[in-house]
Amino acid sequence: MNTNEQEPMTTNADQKIELTIDSLHSLHTTWRWANFLSILGFIFIALLILVGIAMGFMFSAFDNGMLGSGMKLGMIMLYVLIGLIYFFPILYLFRFSNWTKKALMNKSSLDLSVALKNLKSHYKFIGILTIVIISLYILVIIGAVVFKALL
Repeated sequence: MNTNEQEPMTTNADQKIELTIDSLHSLHTTWRWANFLSILGFIFIALLILVGIAMGFMFSAFDNGMLGSGMKLGMIMLYVLIGLIYFFPILYLFRFSNWTKKALMNKSSLDLSVALKNLKSHYKFIGILTIVIISLYILVIIGAVVFKALL
């Protein structure tokens, strides 16, 4: 579905959500912080990828033959993968801030709807990522306990 298309909600015609001055002020403050945090996120991702590449070169420079080329490439790929994973929630947050700013400037409900869809996508991605990371931690702990029990 295109982000500009709207799915009609089946509600009573007299039901309507209106934003108060305080709500508009809160949205104005929120888009500014979201913009700031998303720009910091993009900078962090770029630094993360650069550090990964630099670590690969450092491992090559100080390698005494103990590390294989697979280990060096694996470290670079790990940092790039982590950067790629974090790119999408940061992108959603950046889109939220831009669409919210546009909605407030144009007083557009459609733009605000697109902004909120991006915010929903941001939180959905972060929620799923959190579940995956917690699951991996649990699997590692269980694996460590089983490995220790076998020794």
